[in-house]
Amino acid sequence: MRIRKVISILQSFLSRGEIQIVLFFMGFLLFTWPFLGTTFLSSIKGMYLYLYLVWGAIVMAHILAGIGSFLNKRD
Repeated sequence: MRIRKVISILQSFLSRGEIQIVLFFMGFLLFTWPFLGTTFLSSIKGMYLYLYLVWGAIVMAHILAGIGSFLNKRD
């Protein structure tokens, strides 16, 4: 019961058109110099880990936004 409520809230949030713009600017912000210049990212391993994790999170958010939009149009 609780999971269905969370899924419906997430679906309604991700089906909005503005979420694509928010994700773009979030990705732009996360790949700029202040975030890439932190001490955690001073090593090559840390930099690759950060880049792949942030990139993967943004791609997953776009996929979920597309699924939410598709399900909203279908209903």
